[in-house]
Amino acid sequence: MKQFKTVFGFEFKNYVRNKVFIGLTLFLVLVMAVIMFFPRIKNAFAGGEEAADEPTGQPAVLLLFDENGAYPAGMLEDAILRVNPAFVIRTPESADAIRKEIEDGAADYALVVKESDVFDFYVKNKTLYDSTGELLRVAATNALQTYLMQISGVDAGTTAAVLSANASLNVVAVGQDQTASIGYTYVMIYALYMVILIYGQMVANSVAGEKGSRAMEVLVTSVRPNAMIFGKVLATTLAGLIQIVAVFGSAILFYRVNASAWGDNPVIASFFNIPGALFGYMILFFLLGFVMYAFLFSAVGSTVSKPEEINMAVTPVMLLFISGFIVTILSISFGSTENIAIKIMSFLPFASPMAMFTRIAMGSVPGWQIGLCVGILVLSVWAVGVLSAKIYRTGILLYGNKPGLGSVLKAMRRA
Repeated sequence: MKQFKTVFGFEFKNYVRNKVFIGLTLFLVLVMAVIMFFPRIKNAFAGGEEAADEPTGQPAVLLLFDENGAYPAGMLEDAILRVNPAFVIRTPESADAIRKEIEDGAADYALVVKESDVFDFYVKNKTLYDSTGELLRVAATNALQTYLMQISGVDAGTTAAVLSANASLNVVAVGQDQTASIGYTYVMIYALYMVILIYGQMVANSVAGEKGSRAMEVLVTSVRPNAMIFGKVLATTLAGLIQIVAVFGSAILFYRVNASAWGDNPVIASFFNIPGALFGYMILFFLLGFVMYAFLFSAVGSTVSKPEEINMAVTPVMLLFISGFIVTILSISFGSTENIAIKIMSFLPFASPMAMFTRIAMGSVPGWQIGLCVGILVLSVWAVGVLSAKIYRTGILLYGNKPGLGSVLKAMRRA
């Protein structure tokens, strides 16, 4: 235990003092701040003209021109005001004159009736988030429906009642609601993917770099391999966990500060409304998956002769991980989280942290399957850790040409 604590402390200090680690953490926190403050940032950049209008309390000016008198007086105005509060001015001017007024800024918008079901919408600059055109399309549709009903003999009261009628639909999901859980499911999968890519390479490079130190020969013969690799991997896990907590913790903090700015945005809200039990599963599968791959990367890193060979050496490990990642992402994309492929993957240790969590978050999984998956994963992590320790002890002392699988196994038997 003393040897483990020594290795763990040494490796952990190396991470928290590393400028790249600190810089990356601060950068990710900054990214989260930008994302969470986006509504306020957008309003600051895009709301200049709107902010100038707010103090006066004046609505937008909308010119209305009915070329052929297709609609009775007041019908279009009423339809427009129901969907878009604006200062509507009916004008007898031509379309060309109206275009000139829009260009000069005398009016904000204009709606020109070409025929009873054909309209032209004029705006000087169509901004990315300006929904006025769509609102006027709805108003024009309502006016057309009102007009057609009235010429068919339907009285105004009945027409208004028909057009204002709305049905209420309450969705009751007796199982999981995929529309609510897809957000944090994607976050967990991609977070695990990125963390394994970043820290897996860091662990492998760290081990490969240590092989160049002659002191490693003395260290590996005086410290138990289990203590060395478990100390290294768990220190990396703690460092990664601290970084994840810092990033996502800051995201939660920034979201709460800007909750009113986001309003009732269902996509953003789904990220921060994860149930407690599901959050526990997320942490469990995240840690187990990360630790297992950290062991694999450290074992692979010990078998290379120089750091330049790392990328090629870790390819088989990455292919294992990416295969599970692809199956999981495709299942989420197709909305089928109970297909045979993801069911198989949910019991294979290299893919189960992603596959089983996805099934739990977006479906209904029997308790015995969850227990079996966790049991297999825990045993696999321990077995991979012990095996990686043996490979680490053997591989760290192999120099020269890159050792093949046969030579590593032979050296392990001798050891």
